[in-house]
Formats: sequence, structure tokens, C-alpha cells
Amino acid sequence: MHGPEFGMPQAVIDAHQETLDAGAESARMILEAGGTLGMGGDYGFAWNPHGDYARELSFFVNFVGFSPVDTIKCATFNGAKIMGLEAEIGSLEPGKLADILVVDGNVVENISLLEDRTNLVAVMQGGFIKAGRLNAGPARSAEYC
Repeated sequence: MHGPEFGMPQAVIDAHQETLDAGAESARMILEAGGTLGMGGDYGFAWNPHGDYARELSFFVNFVGFSPVDTIKCATFNGAKIMGLEAEIGSLEPGKLADILVVDGNVVENISLLEDRTNLVAVMQGGFIKAGRLNAGPARSAEYC
């Protein structure tokens, strides 16, 4: 835990650890029972500030014990399912709206690759490359990639 780095007193650190442990156990129970667990947010906080959300995925693999595939499913398809939008978003299928992340490496073997932005080959939104190493200048249409 990184509490001391953020000036947290030991009592707060202990309470956070208890919450993390109980939350991890709950998440494992939900997944093992066949439940639907989503993850992610845009709130940001000291341990996981805005722009570093891939750390949450690594946390679910390394601390909670999910497989990388289950973790990615929780962060994509399950979120869409929870919102009732799984027919429209959440997985790469014909007719669905999707953002696509192309990564240099195998995230199933090492999900922490997502934490290093230099591993991002391309981020596609709406059919255009918006970020990553393939984004040389203005966004380009997917038709030309």
C-alpha cells in the first residue's frame, strides 16, 4: 500500500487495507458465482489518478486474482451489459460501436503492458486513429490504415 507516500496515518492505511481485502474477496465471489462485475470509472484519486486507469486492470489481476481475460471482460463487455447496452457496445463484433486499442505485446500474458503508454500502437475511436505510435499527425480514417 502507498499510504505513507500520501501522508496517510496508519489507522487510515489499515482501514483502506481492510476495505481492499474485503472488496477483493467480494469481487472473487461474484465472478466465481457467475455474476456480472464491471469496473472502471473516471473519478481519479491519489493512488490511481486520471490517466492511469490501466493500473486498476493490473490490480485486479495481481491483487484480486482475476485472469487478464476476465479483467478485460469486466472492463468492457460487462460494463456494457450492466448498462443494458451489450447489443451496441462492449465487444468487437460487426455492427457494434467500439474503440480499439492496439498494444505492442500480449496483455493476456502481461496486462501491465497497458500501463506504459509507449506500448500503445494505436487508439481508434469512430474509425480514426486518435493516439498511439501510428498517429502521425492529424487523425486518419481507418479506411487508409
